[in-house]
This record gives sequence, C-alpha cells and structure tokens, in this order.
Amino acid sequence: LYATSDVYVMTSLSEPFGLTPLEALGGGAAVVLPKDAGITEVVTSAPRVNPWDIEGLVRTIGGLLDDDSMRADLVTRGRAEVAQLTWEKSGQELSRVLLEACAA
Repeated sequence: LYATSDVYVMTSLSEPFGLTPLEALGGGAAVVLPKDAGITEVVTSAPRVNPWDIEGLVRTIGGLLDDDSMRADLVTRGRAEVAQLTWEKSGQELSRVLLEACAA
C-alpha cells in the first residue's frame, strides 16, 4: 500500500518513535510527521506539523501532492537518513550509554 501512496501522514499526538514512517519511506511515499514525534530525530528531512494545525496539514499535504519533484526529493533524503540506521550502530550507542552510566 505504501508503494501506491504519494504521501504518508502521521498525526499522532504522542509518538515516541513510530516505525510506519520508515515503512512508508521504504515504499516510496513522502512522509509528514508530527513536530514532536521521536522519529523526527532521525528523519530530519520530513516536513513537521502540529497535529492540531489543520490548515498547516492541508498546506503541507497539498504542497507535496502538487510538487512531484519536491516529494521525490523528500523520499530520497528520507531514505538516505533511514539507511544510516542499523542494528549495529544502535547496539554500539546503547553500549556506550550503558558504559558511561556505569562509570558515573
């Protein structure tokens, strides 16, 4: 379904991370994220909106639907950001944090 979508919109009010935007990018859909979602730490290229800002959502979604090149650019940039996420890097970072916490 993601492969047949142009835009994926996540409007969660509280989302610590959220895997579905990663899946949407993998399928080729541009993503619109809530401004406070945890995933915005790793997918920095995606437009962010306040979920309560209906007019902002409409402008952002409409802009992406109207501009094929901008939408494709966001997908390319988002996929590049996601490609940097690996279990190895996550494990190394977790190990670093745990060692730092134990040393304190």
